[in-house]
Amino acid sequence: MSNSDIIGNNNKAAGNRLYISGNLNEVQAQNSVVVGQNNQVSGESQQVYGGYNYVNGAQDYVQGYLNTVVGERNGVVGDKNAVNGRNNLVYGKGNTVLYEGNQVQGNGNGVAGIQNAVKG
Repeated sequence: MSNSDIIGNNNKAAGNRLYISGNLNEVQAQNSVVVGQNNQVSGESQQVYGGYNYVNGAQDYVQGYLNTVVGERNGVVGDKNAVNGRNNLVYGKGNTVLYEGNQVQGNGNGVAGIQNAVKG
């Protein structure tokens, strides 16, 4: 599937350049946008907006709260997110960041690992 819009809940989608809006969706894609809550997203170069999402991949942009992000070279903006991986950029407060080479900016973030740069 490519260049498709999926709006709703409880969908399973795979492809490239998808736009998905809803909750409880499972997405395996690249270069896609996912908006909503409680979604499971895997792949590369995704844009994910909302809360309670699980994102596994690389070069993803995640904006929101209470998301779990696993992978490397991701950009994470928001509060109370859990980030596990390397070379991620994390901005916000109350985030938990694990592993190595991450850049973290904001207040009240918990950071564990090696070679992490922390400001805030």
